[in-house]
Amino acid sequence: MTNLDEIQARFNKMNDMQKKAVFHTEGPLLILAGAGSGKTTVLVNRIAYIMQAGLAEPWQILEYGQSIGDIYDVVVENMQRQEEGLKG
Repeated sequence: MTNLDEIQARFNKMNDMQKKAVFHTEGPLLILAGAGSGKTTVLVNRIAYIMQAGLAEPWQILEYGQSIGDIYDVVVENMQRQEEGLKG
């Protein structure tokens, strides 16, 4: 299993539409959905995927949502995991 396959396997709890949004990496993405549909989950995991796959650096990503604090926490956590992985 390649590194990219391992990263994608982490997202197996999402439905097909959520995965499609997470793995969309060409150009901007607008997500419109109802309450409780997993928008924040998609945004957080999309940012994590883009960074883990090496497609962008944190300062190259712009995200806006009502739960920006939640997203910030997850992005920082993912960056810390990556840093630990580089040290280990």
